[in-house]
Amino acid sequence: MSLGAEPAHGKGRDEELIETVHPAPYQGHTQHSETKKDDALQLIEQAGHSTVLTAENNARVLRRIDLRLLPILLGIYFLQQLDKSTLSYASVFGLIEKANLHGKQYSWLGSVVYVAQLVAQPLIAYILVKVPLGKFLAATTLLWGISLTCMTAANTFPGLLVCRMFLGLFEAGVAPAFIAVTQMWYRRLEQPVRLGSWYAMNGVVFMFGSLITWGLGHIASSVFEPYQIIFLFFGLITVVFSVVVLLYMPDSPIRAKFLDEEDKLIAIERLRMNQQGIETHHWNWDHVKEACLDLKSWVWFALMFSISIPSGGISTFGPLIIKAFGFDQFKTILFNIPFGAVQLVATMGGAWLATFIKMKGPVVVLLCLPPIAGCVMLLQIAHDAEHRGALLAGYYILSVYPGITPMVYSWSAANTAGETKKKVTTGLLIVGQCVGNIIGPTLYTTAEAPLYRRGLLSNLAMFCVLVLLCIINLVYLWFLNKKHSQKRVSMGKNATIIDHSMYAVGDGPVDKEGVPIQQTATEDNAFKDLTDWQNEDFVYILPHSTSSSQYFTGYVICIHPAMDSDASSRVVSAPPGKKRIPRACSACRTSKVKCDGKRPCTRCNKLKKRCVFFHIPKDPATERLENVEAETCSNSDARVPVAEGQVPRREHLPPNGQGPDCHMSPASRMILGSTIVPQLPEANYVDAPAGEQSGVHGLAASPGEVSTHSRMQTIITEAGSVTKRKRSGFEIRDEPVADFISKGLMTPDHAISCFNTFFQGCDRYIPVFDPEYDTFDSVRSRSSILLNAICTIGSRIEPRFGPQISDILHAELKKWINVIIQNKRLNCLESVQALLVVACYSTERSLILSFATRMALDLDLDEAFEELTQRMSMKEVDDLHGTSGSTEEERSLMRKSRTWFGLLVLEHIFRVDGGKPPGIRLLGNSRRCRTLLKHPSSTVLDLRLFSQVELNAIRASINDTLSGKETLIRSDIAGFVQEVKVELDLWFDDWLRIIEDSIPAEAEKPFLLLALRVQKCWAEMMLYCKALRSMGVENVAAMSPSERNILVLAKASARKHLRLISGEPDFYLAKLKYAMDFVWAKCAFCFLLLLKLSRLLPERKEEHQELLEHGNRLLSELTKSADSHGNTNGSSKIYLQILKLSVEKYGRAVQESGMDVDQAAMVPFWELFDAQADLQSFVPEQFVTEWDFPGLNLFYFPTAWQDFFGDFSLAI
Repeated sequence: MSLGAEPAHGKGRDEELIETVHPAPYQGHTQHSETKKDDALQLIEQAGHSTVLTAENNARVLRRIDLRLLPILLGIYFLQQLDKSTLSYASVFGLIEKANLHGKQYSWLGSVVYVAQLVAQPLIAYILVKVPLGKFLAATTLLWGISLTCMTAANTFPGLLVCRMFLGLFEAGVAPAFIAVTQMWYRRLEQPVRLGSWYAMNGVVFMFGSLITWGLGHIASSVFEPYQIIFLFFGLITVVFSVVVLLYMPDSPIRAKFLDEEDKLIAIERLRMNQQGIETHHWNWDHVKEACLDLKSWVWFALMFSISIPSGGISTFGPLIIKAFGFDQFKTILFNIPFGAVQLVATMGGAWLATFIKMKGPVVVLLCLPPIAGCVMLLQIAHDAEHRGALLAGYYILSVYPGITPMVYSWSAANTAGETKKKVTTGLLIVGQCVGNIIGPTLYTTAEAPLYRRGLLSNLAMFCVLVLLCIINLVYLWFLNKKHSQKRVSMGKNATIIDHSMYAVGDGPVDKEGVPIQQTATEDNAFKDLTDWQNEDFVYILPHSTSSSQYFTGYVICIHPAMDSDASSRVVSAPPGKKRIPRACSACRTSKVKCDGKRPCTRCNKLKKRCVFFHIPKDPATERLENVEAETCSNSDARVPVAEGQVPRREHLPPNGQGPDCHMSPASRMILGSTIVPQLPEANYVDAPAGEQSGVHGLAASPGEVSTHSRMQTIITEAGSVTKRKRSGFEIRDEPVADFISKGLMTPDHAISCFNTFFQGCDRYIPVFDPEYDTFDSVRSRSSILLNAICTIGSRIEPRFGPQISDILHAELKKWINVIIQNKRLNCLESVQALLVVACYSTERSLILSFATRMALDLDLDEAFEELTQRMSMKEVDDLHGTSGSTEEERSLMRKSRTWFGLLVLEHIFRVDGGKPPGIRLLGNSRRCRTLLKHPSSTVLDLRLFSQVELNAIRASINDTLSGKETLIRSDIAGFVQEVKVELDLWFDDWLRIIEDSIPAEAEKPFLLLALRVQKCWAEMMLYCKALRSMGVENVAAMSPSERNILVLAKASARKHLRLISGEPDFYLAKLKYAMDFVWAKCAFCFLLLLKLSRLLPERKEEHQELLEHGNRLLSELTKSADSHGNTNGSSKIYLQILKLSVEKYGRAVQESGMDVDQAAMVPFWELFDAQADLQSFVPEQFVTEWDFPGLNLFYFPTAWQDFFGDFSLAI
């Protein structure tokens, strides 16, 4: 969880199963209050926020880090190992003879490097804490390059010894610095591969170093000996590379120039769950003491010592061992190449395996087995010409051992925390490595050639010791985790914590039912420079990366403190294997006494014990499905009417208060002649053929459309097979969906005409389609239900087909919608799109949208966006390697993402403005959807869709804050209004720029820009109105200046909204014939709201006249839109009629009052208008939220309006 940020963005499927009730005061780290905070924490405080880590931004930043750091680290380590190996290469080309080395002198030239490194480690540990790492690495690279170059002039043992000593001294900080860099930049899951990658340069050195040396050895020179050429060449290259390190190696994520400010926060957030910090530049002697007292520090010292004895000996004497098989100097160098290849494979293979199984101890044990076999082979096989192949095989098997060292590095780095302790522990590791490397070469002497028996026996013993040490260390880490778990319990925190640093971002462990587990630390100690001992939230890496030896089993424990206890109630995991939930608390059950079941129980209260109860937590997946089902049930009064043949007659209806219609609103019944038809549950939907049923979702059918019961039964029998839904027993239809053309309801030309009409304007209000992909032929071949939905909506726009054809198509569409809803096998993306189309043009929009939501979740449409953005973020790397993903697959993901966002937009609109019960909502940063505009399959209407996604996320936040259960004080409301206004302005400016800069949107810019301005005005108007309602001031005269200012702003927004929609009718009002009735409702609502606000705040006579002109223009344009197709749905006709009546009454009042009256005549003017009752009671049926602010109370669609306009035939 991000520091200082609300956790709402990170919930969803990872919702925490851990709760804290009545938290007690926590003094967890008062003893460490003097510890200097991490630089990362200071950067977060300066930024004022931390960021939310997602799979997308994590992959993007990780790739940038890898591309910058790994080439530099790999280059440095390659040169370091190459420079250290020059001694063994030079020995093959005559160094021993020219320098007159004898006895153990050559061995000491190999060991003196490690002696120097051993002496330098304490100073190196201190320098690494105090000095920036980038500058440190550049300096050490330069200095050891100079030392190697000077070896060219050394021809005696003392001269070579001094140069090798300085080489070791300046190389001493490379490995510790690299471990520190890995801890500083990478999550614990990522560390093994990164540590292994730069350490694998040992294998690369064996291969390419041997080849380069083979080439350098063939250079004929009268000035330099071959071994001197080797020293000079590698030394100068190292000096040059130090300049590259100085220029490009960053010091830390906090000061990395290649990352922008947001990426720096992401880089820091990536490391939060490591609980290790980043850097403080503060030396802490307490950390030094703890490192020395920590058993695992010495275990890792012993591990490094044990592996370094074979490593030091074989790296120095490896070429000589091969030479002892009977090969000349050039073949000796070439036969050393496979040794490096095996080493490279073993190192990277071990790193990958450790990452995969999330353990390092078992990998170390596994890597010890081949070297044991190799040592035995070299000891037992005769060293003669006949057995050269077997000896080489044994030598190559032995070369697996280098993979162990990076595993120990990684094991130590991942299990140590605290800036100073990390450096000291790493220093102890390097000391062990140096001691082993010093001893290792001394066990091999040239006098023992060619068998080298003593050296190989010692190596065999060390590999066996390594296995024993790994087992000891695993047991000790388990003990430390257990100790931390007990410490957390004693502090009132969770016993079990999931180490998410060992899982990919967005991934994590699940319980037995597949539900994600999200136990995380309740406090943020990541950047407080605490050691792994001090930080009780630190998790030592063990199997499954938990802080407890038990897995989460789906049960949780409620721990209730005693009344006088300072511990807090909380929820932790229960022991595994629980089959039932005991009613008694754990303390009473242990004591075998009766528990009264209270929480906490009386006995525990009296004894001041912890009272622990087991209960089952809510399953997040089940809870999500229950929310959708609850929403469906809450809208049962808006269900689609049953087929006419299934309707009981009036005399057979149950009495009042009984049966399925007893709680239904008048709007949920269908008028069928003189018979009132009750709605039944959706599982009872039985479909009727075209012409035999009333219109879709509440159509009023003419008496001529009613057929006999026998006719209906015959048609149902002929329609297809009928199956039963399991458990419910309700009959459902199971047949393929046929399109209208196949059914003979439309000709192909008629269908194409309706299809094209839909895409001339309706798609602007449902922007979930791709015009290039969703052509008539494509849609018809893919989905009959989608084609039927599009053609049905298009037919209501076409003036030449008439309302009867549209009603027939609606009835048939309703039948197939029922089939789609009832049959899960018909679920597909196109079915979701069809439901969205129907929902937009239906009065049962909430119910149908609920079905669409359920279907979308079943199809995992909510995951398409994350998958697509991740693919897009990796596009550059894929293209670089020529492995770019399938275009069709990405296009499919784009269509799914577009449909999911379209569903989200409708969900937010119907919830915020239409009073729909809460369903799904957008979590995280809504601006992320802009990334899809870069996709090749992005369309012009995506600009409209994604701008609406962002806007409605803001509006949902407004609704949740101002319509929530918590009461806000007026000053907080005023401050919130100002903040949201700024957010709306930023949203508008961003999208204004995006649309204006969009070249493909040139033709659509007038509509898109005007729609953008209208949406902003509407959002501001709703913001101000809801703020006034939340303030609850009933008297305008009693308003404070800030409250009155909000009222004035609400009026200004409403007036601006009206000016925009009526000022450019060709770009907005002319398109209303394609719009859903919800948009018509907004126009009527805005004008009526402006009338009411004009009465609250008296206006000048010019403003009255202007308002009347806008109203007449609005009415005129809406009438044109209605007349243009003659099939406007009933709700739109109602809104149009209400608007017409209001404009006429307002016009008469203006005319009768006269325009020359002074301001005092404004009160008689409003008395002439006399619209108080209408305005207080009217609200379009979409706007069901109760309005309760001064002078305006818009609550429900009034019965008077329903009765007055009851003779209108509803098309939907």
